[in-house]
Amino acid sequence: MAYAEREVKLICGERFDESATIDLLAKAGRLSSPVEARHFDQYLDTRLDELAAAGLAARCRESAGLRTVEVKPVLLEPELVMVRPEYTQAVTPGRDPGEVVRAMVERDLSLPLSEPPREVLTLVTRRRRYALRCSDYEVEICFDQVEARESHGRSACFSELEIELRTGSDQRLRDLGRVLAHRVGLSQSEQSKYERARGLLGMTGFRYGPRIPTLSAAAPLVDEARGLVTALWAIARAHEPGVKVGLDPEHVHKMRVALRRLRTALRVCEDAFDSEAADAWRSELRWLGRCLGEVRDFDVHRLALVRWRERLPDVDASGWGDVESRLLRRRQRGREALLAALSSERRQQLEGLAERCLRPLSQPVRDTVEAAAPSVLMRRITRCTRALSRLRHSGSVEHAHALRIEIKNARYALEFLGVALTFDVDEHLDVLIRVQDELGDLQDSAQTARVAHELVRMAPLPSSNAALALGWLVGVGEAQGESARALAEDVVRRLDLEARLTELVAAIGEQD
Repeated sequence: MAYAEREVKLICGERFDESATIDLLAKAGRLSSPVEARHFDQYLDTRLDELAAAGLAARCRESAGLRTVEVKPVLLEPELVMVRPEYTQAVTPGRDPGEVVRAMVERDLSLPLSEPPREVLTLVTRRRRYALRCSDYEVEICFDQVEARESHGRSACFSELEIELRTGSDQRLRDLGRVLAHRVGLSQSEQSKYERARGLLGMTGFRYGPRIPTLSAAAPLVDEARGLVTALWAIARAHEPGVKVGLDPEHVHKMRVALRRLRTALRVCEDAFDSEAADAWRSELRWLGRCLGEVRDFDVHRLALVRWRERLPDVDASGWGDVESRLLRRRQRGREALLAALSSERRQQLEGLAERCLRPLSQPVRDTVEAAAPSVLMRRITRCTRALSRLRHSGSVEHAHALRIEIKNARYALEFLGVALTFDVDEHLDVLIRVQDELGDLQDSAQTARVAHELVRMAPLPSSNAALALGWLVGVGEAQGESARALAEDVVRRLDLEARLTELVAAIGEQD
């Protein structure tokens, strides 16, 4: 059974004072007497680390004579309030917990495992648990002293304060977490207990593919480009199991970004590859990226719900609940299409296209990265300048989006080839990233009308409150679209994009 867990995790440092923290909490509401407990958590995975590859942690917990197995995601981008779905099932006497986990993830998450998971490490937790009841929320507060052990005899200890929401809003939990995180001896934890224990025990962390390599200026362009492209393709594929499981939307985002960078690398370093093979692969990568984008776009709009609620407080909770339900249903359609794409023959053909593109050239290019960088970067900046001119001549949402794409490609090119330049690129990158982000926000806002129109047409008809919210969203989105040129030009002017591009051209020209 799935349960949405909402919690804040704080690291207890050497200066942490538990009694002072308890006194503070007692002033916030009604605090219960502590309950002492001891948990034995055995974390499991296969010899191929198939659960970790899908971004999952599985544990068998023994407490008070009962055993349960739990499976939850290890979040890629955790916030102060960690919101994680958790799948839990009791383990009957005599049943192998690994078999229970294997059956659960295949049934509930469509993740087949090659074998039943076995013990990776064990956490023994001594817990003091309090209940804090306030006027409009209730939380469970746990002071945990943890000993981590692994099969080779290594062990490590750490302490943690965990606050789990029982009733009330995420905002109340966030407010309490922020207050406590600023106390002496406490700091925000961005890891689960499992991740933290693995790090302390010197075990491999949760990583998805290799790091993007830094190119060597003096090395042949062909060799460095192939290493870069191979790494980006490996990163994209490493997120695929997490995309299929679907518990952490960041896997969709990270895979999509890796594919975008990969397509840019193929274009930036086009002289290093057979043009026909690279064009074919890049075209199919664009198809897969669009499938991912169909899901990611609705994730972005769902995140925007909080902002929408604040701007239109007259719509009651039931109306916004209807809007969110429609967003989730629309996202699910996109996810089903994405899963079909990932299991299709067309997706499998991408492997062959990658192999074909990465074959050695019959007549390899002799240029080094340093020699090739100026002309490559000039082409990218020229495309940005042209896109900016088109926006100013006949600006629209599409022209603003096209400028953003060119800025993003120029940014990636600078990140890839910056090592070959004699000037510091960081200041230029900072401006390009800010332009990209602000134009991205404009694009998301302008797409609001399209999304709202889709949600209105979904059956059954929206409630009157939901219709009011959706009508307002249509109006806001259309207004943003009509103002796109002025809004985009304001971004360009405030961040002085034109002058920045001119400076880049001059700096690269001096090097060339």
